[in-house]
Amino acid sequence: MKIRSSLVSAVAVLSLLAVPLSAAAPRTVGSAVRHDTSLPLLEMHAINAAQRGAVAATGLSVEMPNFSSRTENFRAQGREDRPTDLQTDARPNPMLAPTPAPSVVFDGSQDSDNSQLFGFAIVPPDTEGDVGPNHYVQWINLVYEIFDKSGNTLLGPAPGSDFWVGFGGSCQTENAGDPLVVYDNLADRWVVSQFTTGGSGLQCVAVSTTPDPLGSYHRYAFQVAAVGNIPDYPKMGLWTDSYLYAQDEFAFFFENSVACAFERTPMLSGAAAGIVCFDLPNLSNDAAFGVLPADLEGAAPPAGTLASFFMYWDSAVDGNAFGDGVRNWTLDLDWANPGAAALVDNGVVAGNAWSRDLCGFSRSCIPQLGGEGLDSLAAKTMWRAHTRWEGDRQTVLLNGSADVGGERAGIHWAELENTGAGWSYVQEGTYAPADNLHRWMASIAKDANDNLCVGYSTSGSSEFPSVRYACRSAGDPLGTLPGGEVVMKAGTGSQVSSANRWGDYSSLTIDAGDDCGFWFTNEYYQTTSSFNFHTAIGSFEFADCTGGGGGGIPCADVRQMRGRCQAQGGGNRLGVNVVFTDTSHDGETIELTVDGAPTSLTISGRVARYRQGGFATGDHDVSLTDPAMCVPDIVVTCP
Repeated sequence: MKIRSSLVSAVAVLSLLAVPLSAAAPRTVGSAVRHDTSLPLLEMHAINAAQRGAVAATGLSVEMPNFSSRTENFRAQGREDRPTDLQTDARPNPMLAPTPAPSVVFDGSQDSDNSQLFGFAIVPPDTEGDVGPNHYVQWINLVYEIFDKSGNTLLGPAPGSDFWVGFGGSCQTENAGDPLVVYDNLADRWVVSQFTTGGSGLQCVAVSTTPDPLGSYHRYAFQVAAVGNIPDYPKMGLWTDSYLYAQDEFAFFFENSVACAFERTPMLSGAAAGIVCFDLPNLSNDAAFGVLPADLEGAAPPAGTLASFFMYWDSAVDGNAFGDGVRNWTLDLDWANPGAAALVDNGVVAGNAWSRDLCGFSRSCIPQLGGEGLDSLAAKTMWRAHTRWEGDRQTVLLNGSADVGGERAGIHWAELENTGAGWSYVQEGTYAPADNLHRWMASIAKDANDNLCVGYSTSGSSEFPSVRYACRSAGDPLGTLPGGEVVMKAGTGSQVSSANRWGDYSSLTIDAGDDCGFWFTNEYYQTTSSFNFHTAIGSFEFADCTGGGGGGIPCADVRQMRGRCQAQGGGNRLGVNVVFTDTSHDGETIELTVDGAPTSLTISGRVARYRQGGFATGDHDVSLTDPAMCVPDIVVTCP
């Protein structure tokens, strides 16, 4: 294993060395099998439309293949846990910041677009999109659409095959779906991708040559699966030196999950780019499935900081090699010597007990008003693994569907951090208000000020499926979403006779323009019908993330002080957050006293953070002394 010389990089490397179980060598080291630079997307769209010509309606309805099956992939251990961290109240706490209302909501693509473009409708939509400074790009099965941020369509709905006109091979000839859109905020570029299902084993990836998604693209075909196999449920994420990638590989049955990295730097210029892939375990007591790559938001971590892959772990389903928690792997990769890359297995970070087994993984699980049962997708850790570098630590957000009792779906979510000694929980919770509704198909993100939101679908036997979200602000009680629930798009119909498919994912992303706005897309129905989904796109943000002000720090502006302590090496690491009501004091300083020793902290956004190692086991007294005694002293106990 190569240890890099950067001091901050060493922090990341330490995360590998805490309790690694094993380090796997890559199964694939190579280069893209094909690459080029395209014409502008507007020109490719015109060419594709002319080549395709008029499409006759067939009246057919097509289900996109779903290769996952519990009997093929999951090893039940005969035990189900109910979550111990349930939040059953959806009412907003009047003493805390409310969940913000949407500033814009508009319709995205819909199933009638498939009927018009291809002559047939499909399910599910695989609703996905991302946001840049000036655009929102949505891509569903099998069409994409590019909007300005007011919801005006700039291009589309159009076939996903537009991106591959003139490229050749199965990327050009197939329009298979499972689409992905990732905005690379570090380079101001768009990354779009979809899989192939015809047996080539390729993943098609295109990176825009400019910030304009309507312009040209550097295009790549990567061999991610064996010829003849299907790279199912692909997911991508941004890292500093790589576009990270994960898939579930199928022949006739499940083979294993695969984690890959595509060489990012040459892809930004259109040069030949490398690929490294690793097999993840598929054993009777240890079966990785639905793994997510880290997807970076906000500032870049220091060069050499290592990337991670994650999945929620339910020991009764995924294997009893570990208890319930978060499974994670760390990628140690130097593109100057990719053959020496290693994927380090860090095992599971133990969390609260929970169960992902909803309805025995039957598709007909979530009820609707007058509709069919819907697939919970509980087998998956839901898109995406939102990752941030926060000065001295990495954080990641995860979510999945949980059985909260009586086969009712709630959202199990968590935030973890890595300060150099491996990943540990900051908070976790299960959102399941006691209203008999199911909540599932979620996506989670947080803004630059630590405000965190979860977007999802809701449905019940007396309610149509709708699009909702709930939030917490930075200083709220850990493990809760106390801001209340907001309906972004109320469904006015249910899905019938559509193979029980819903999703297979939704997408909550952060506006790269200000690192504050949340953008969410998910599906709903306007009328009770078959193969007739609609999608919604909406945006909302917290006022404190974009607010201003300044001039002194009155006590009224100090909201909360909280602390925690973690075992680290031969001692303990004490962490304290002082949270302010808004960002008006960004860049100003305060003073803490810890066990009588003063220290000065700079406020970043609305939070001032203290992190220090070497503390002994036991109680430690923390006081806020400047501004003087605005909040009560706290006692932090180290293990």
